[in-house]
Amino acid sequence: SQTAMVLLLAAVARRVHCFAPSKLSGRTRSLALNAKGRGGGGKKPKNPYAPTIVLPETEFSQRANAIVREPEIQAFWKEHELYDKLSKTAEDSERFVLHDGPPYANGDLHIGHAMNKLLKDFINRRQLLKGKQ
Repeated sequence: SQTAMVLLLAAVARRVHCFAPSKLSGRTRSLALNAKGRGGGGKKPKNPYAPTIVLPETEFSQRANAIVREPEIQAFWKEHELYDKLSKTAEDSERFVLHDGPPYANGDLHIGHAMNKLLKDFINRRQLLKGKQ
């Protein structure tokens, strides 16, 4: 049927990215959006495993609240001159160089790019705290 064909095309488009639902028109567009789980498809089904997830209750905030916390952290570092102290102690120490390629060589952004950025940040911070330049 026509509906089955549209759903099949929508599923293929998700995998191949050959067309976007925004380029479709009318009924075809709404069927494609519904096939992707967006646009007027009703309520999202309830997670059947939600009652089985037991998370610890802590006073630690589950939200990063970066808009508020980041300026506080930067002010703390500036007030205690931590970066200057770390840089001064590392003046005569071994230099650490992390060789890295281009940020996004090809293709669309994906979780691997985020992981790469995080690892570079962790590695550089660790080396700085170990006293390297």
